[in-house]
Amino acid sequence: MREIKFRAWDKDEKKYLHWGTDRDDILSAIPRGMGDEWTERCVVEQFTGLYDKNGVEIYEGDILRCLGMTFLVYVEGFHGFRFMWGKDQITKAYAQEGGIVGNIHENPDLLDAAK
Repeated sequence: MREIKFRAWDKDEKKYLHWGTDRDDILSAIPRGMGDEWTERCVVEQFTGLYDKNGVEIYEGDILRCLGMTFLVYVEGFHGFRFMWGKDQITKAYAQEGGIVGNIHENPDLLDAAK
C-alpha cells in the first residue's frame, strides 16, 4: 500500500506547501481565512508512491527524464498514476531508471524543449 501524501503549488507565492498523511496536517497547511480562495490559488498534487533513481519522491506535476525522453507525471482516469509520453504509458521501471529534473510550475520550459 502506498503512502498517501500531498503537496500544493501556491501560484501567488510561487512555492510548494508540503504536508503529511494526517488530515489535521492537511487542514493546518491551508492558510487561515483563505477558504475557497485557497483552492483557486493552489494546485494540489499527490505522491505517486514511486521514487526516481536518486530516491526522490515522484509527485503529480513532476518532470521525469529517462532514456533521453522527458515525461510529465499526471493522473489519467482511474488507472492510477502514469508517466505519459503522448498516449503511451511508461512503467514503474522507467521511474526507477529516470530522474526528476523539475516540475511543471517552475520548469515548464523542460517540456517545451522535449517536444
